[in-house]
Amino acid sequence: MSATPPFVWVDSTSWEPAFFGLPQRIPWPADIDAAKASEDPFDHVELVRAIEMMGPDAGDPWTGFRLASINFDELAECLEDSEFPRAAELLEEVERLHPGTSFVAFHRGVVARQDGRFDEAVKHYEAAVQKTPNVGVIWLHLGTLLAQEGHRDRAIAALHNAVRCNPKDTNALEALASLRAAVKLLRDPNDPKSAVYVTPQQFRDMSAQQVQQLGNDPDGLLKFAEFQLRNGFAPDLGVQALERAKILRPDDPGTAAALSNGYRVTNQHEKAKDVAVALTEQHADKPQAWLNLAQILNAAGDKEGERRALENMLAIDPNAQPALAILFDLNSGSTAEKEEKLAAFADEKKAPIPLLLASSSARDRGDIAAAVDFASRAYAMTPESEEVLLHYCAMLGDARDAGRLFSHIEPALQTGNFSPRLAWNFAQALRSLGRTNEAVQTLINAASAENVSQEFQQAASTTIDFWVGRLAQCEIPLALSKSGSIARPVVISLDGEDGAVVLQAGQPTPTEGKFPWRVRLNGDGETRITLQQGQAGSPNDPTLLGTFAVKVPPVTGGAHTIHCLIGVGQEGRLLFKAVQGSKELPVRWIAPMII
Repeated sequence: MSATPPFVWVDSTSWEPAFFGLPQRIPWPADIDAAKASEDPFDHVELVRAIEMMGPDAGDPWTGFRLASINFDELAECLEDSEFPRAAELLEEVERLHPGTSFVAFHRGVVARQDGRFDEAVKHYEAAVQKTPNVGVIWLHLGTLLAQEGHRDRAIAALHNAVRCNPKDTNALEALASLRAAVKLLRDPNDPKSAVYVTPQQFRDMSAQQVQQLGNDPDGLLKFAEFQLRNGFAPDLGVQALERAKILRPDDPGTAAALSNGYRVTNQHEKAKDVAVALTEQHADKPQAWLNLAQILNAAGDKEGERRALENMLAIDPNAQPALAILFDLNSGSTAEKEEKLAAFADEKKAPIPLLLASSSARDRGDIAAAVDFASRAYAMTPESEEVLLHYCAMLGDARDAGRLFSHIEPALQTGNFSPRLAWNFAQALRSLGRTNEAVQTLINAASAENVSQEFQQAASTTIDFWVGRLAQCEIPLALSKSGSIARPVVISLDGEDGAVVLQAGQPTPTEGKFPWRVRLNGDGETRITLQQGQAGSPNDPTLLGTFAVKVPPVTGGAHTIHCLIGVGQEGRLLFKAVQGSKELPVRWIAPMII
């Protein structure tokens, strides 16, 4: 009687055998349910055990896969722990033992992407999908990377393939929605998990029905039109809604302006002009009606008509900034001649805003004296105008003119008649004079006043932290992707060697990370935390970001545990704060030494 074979051949329906360069018919231990060979996640350990049961004559691809599998656990740990240079070494070993797999190509793409080598990563992902076109996760990675780098059409094609492989891939569907190649709808506005995704055509069909349902609701029609024109899914339906709203409210200027702009957005310039002209005839004394007409004529290429409309706007409101900027050609650069023309117009019309524009122009030219002079003339004209005070304060701060800051701006601030913005500008001016304590107190007072927004309170708190040394900023910007995400990981180290990753590559900005730091110091002193972007051992050398130094108070015996917080803004600048218990510690940034 022959012995029962220890393994059987199973036709697996899992996507992973092909991913690993294996046929779908695989050996499987006889003592394990054959159905498990098709489960997700796939059990590589049992497959390797079956291959070992085949003995020395197993041959390739089975022998190569078994030998390569020795590296899988460490590779997974390296990817999990962001040790990408070591992961690259392990992938080279897997390729040597078991060459030509989609598995290696895909993970080479992952490593290259984490190192900011985006073009190389795309090539690896494309090689992987050529080998295994039915693996959705590869298409997802390829699509999101192409989207990140601005290749919209290619990204959409890749993401559609990801959905083809897995219709329930919410990551791919969300990415398509962000590219406006799908529309995300919430069945329950309070439940993000209730989202469904429809094609733009399906959404258009739904929208057409909604227009009919809103037939006699002008407010609803306006909201519908605003959404459609803003998102661009069905702008023609948005215009239809506005046309219906105009019929329902023929004399409403807001509806007419919305319709004219709807026509403009959909390139129906003659219709847009007709509606806009009629609006100026009905509301000739309204500056906004003339600005609306100017925008319509600009889109139609009628420069002379646009000028006449803006002149009519200025005749009604000589402080209208959009008209002033265009008619005085401020967008083409700053000149003293333009500034004098603005000042003459301001004197003629007794209008302060042209003087503020002249002041801004002079500042852009670097002529601070002229900038202050124009601002001072605007202040003399309308000393109670907050907009004038804000600008005048900023110019006096640039000029470090303490006399007029305290004689003109401080008394206005003390009246309490102005928004916290004036306190903000006054504090910035005090800071420029080196009067940091007074600047800090000004912001504290403004932030503690009644009805101050949370946004202002947060901005004041962050600024104070900068001024008193509780928050430090790295002056070397991070490398970001085209979409604004972190291009390479940010790594901390103590002695020049790679340490922990505190900000992962691919994170969108703004973002933040934190980590504890165990510091041993003899008495009072500083601890220094060195940062770099990128990892040693990768094809791209790391970028040194300098050092954040933390002043640690003395503690009797043992070590100091401080909690470090690192953030990065949209512009790519690192911010650093350190806390011990409930106390924020003094911090500073030190530029890297250039050898």
